[in-house]
Amino acid sequence: MEWLQFLNLSDLPVFAGNPIARVVLGSVFDWADILCYGTGCMVLALAEQWAGKRRT
Repeated sequence: MEWLQFLNLSDLPVFAGNPIARVVLGSVFDWADILCYGTGCMVLALAEQWAGKRRT
């Protein structure tokens, strides 16, 4: 979704008249969101690695 926001797809005329599509797509891209997603993925990967070591 963030990349769709980065491309400003919500500004296309196809989505301009559809408020639901604009809500789903969002309208603001923020690098902080990408950083948070990346951090969450790293935490999840570490948790899975830790859980895998604990099982063996």
